[in-house]
Amino acid sequence: MYFSDFKRHRLQTLARDVSRKNSVKVIFTENTPRTDFCTIEMIDCAERKEILPGLPCSEAEAWVAMKATVCHEAAHLRFTSQKAWEEAAKDPRLANILNSLEDLRIERAISERFRGAARWIDWLNRYIIEQYRTFIYHKPPFVRFLVGSMIAVQCGEIFPVPEKRLIEKYKDLVFKAQMAATTEEALEISRQILQDPEVQDLFPAYPPKIPQMPSTNKPEKASPKAGRGKQKQSSRETEQKNDSGYEEALAAFSESEAAENLGEKSDANIPNKPEVIENNTRDSNDELDIPENFEENAAEDETPDEEKK
Repeated sequence: MYFSDFKRHRLQTLARDVSRKNSVKVIFTENTPRTDFCTIEMIDCAERKEILPGLPCSEAEAWVAMKATVCHEAAHLRFTSQKAWEEAAKDPRLANILNSLEDLRIERAISERFRGAARWIDWLNRYIIEQYRTFIYHKPPFVRFLVGSMIAVQCGEIFPVPEKRLIEKYKDLVFKAQMAATTEEALEISRQILQDPEVQDLFPAYPPKIPQMPSTNKPEKASPKAGRGKQKQSSRETEQKNDSGYEEALAAFSESEAAENLGEKSDANIPNKPEVIENNTRDSNDELDIPENFEENAAEDETPDEEKK
């Protein structure tokens, strides 16, 4: 019980720091990750020993995935506009498109502000992408298109799905949404994509389920940071080149004593593939419930001011 509450407290501290909302709470449930603006509900992957159903994982992998999940949900609370989301939710098709584009946008935004979040989110995305290679083909057409578009922007690879041509067609527009400063901009791009009759035909005759989207009525602008205006050139060959070193580092992380104790210093062993962010925009932590060594060990935080020079 104590160990579980220790993990929950660490994640809650992280959520408050990332979202800039001191009242946010984190609880463990059996539900998929979600938030109602006050509480982030998530699964204890370390307790289950799996990140995705039926796929066992190590304790270290589970801990990285849990931190990435908290950063993702907290980023919605910081950057997603409630007004824009409510507008999109009037059309389930539009809501599903915006949900995918907004996930890309808020993950880019929070990764630019927190080094640790960048690495955790990058690791979890690549873990999920590898699993999608086997079961994406069993998903509905609109899901294959949306997930395939996200993967194309995240890692530069386009899966050989029936919707491949449409994914290639809208890759640049999806990237534009990822770099958008506001949810309203991403919503406008979603409307442009939905205007295509071929995209409309991907959706079933009955309205698809509207995904849950945490948001705020006072969203922060997520303008790209310096040096992020150009799309990163990535390819499967580059990914493969880095795979061996990354896997060795992750293996070392999994075996370390710090990993067994869920300590944060071992995160330094996970390669930092995303770019180092040169901007420091975080507020003071004076009022946050943060352990004494949190800044040193837990957040792997933002780039110090000295690095901006």
